[in-house]
Amino acid sequence: MDRQALQREQVLSLHDGHVLVALGNLGGAASGLLILLNSPLLSSTYLIAWFAAFTLHTVVSVACRMRLRREDLVEPGRQRQWLRLSVRTMGSLGLLWAALFVPVMLNSPQAYQFAV
Repeated sequence: MDRQALQREQVLSLHDGHVLVALGNLGGAASGLLILLNSPLLSSTYLIAWFAAFTLHTVVSVACRMRLRREDLVEPGRQRQWLRLSVRTMGSLGLLWAALFVPVMLNSPQAYQFAV
C-alpha cells in the first residue's frame, strides 16, 4: 500500500469514528461529573465550568466533522486538513481531561480516582 492510500485509510477511519469517540467521551465526562458533584473534592463551580467547556468542545468538534463529508476526503489537501484538525481536537481533549484528572488525583481517595 502506498503512502497516499495509507493516509486516505487513516483519514477515513478517523472521520468515521469521530462522532462515536466524541459522544463516548461526553458520556464518560457526564458520569464523572455526577460522581464528583457529590464529593467535597472540587467546587461545583469548577466542575460545572469544566463540563461546560467539555460539552462545548464536543459540540464544536462534531460540527466540524459534520461539515466535512466523507466524499470530500478524497483530495490529499483535505486529508491533511482533517488530520491536522484531528490532532488539534484530540490534543485539546487531552488537556480538558487533564484539567479534571490532575486536581482529583492530587486530592482524593482511590474511589474518586477510579471514577475519573
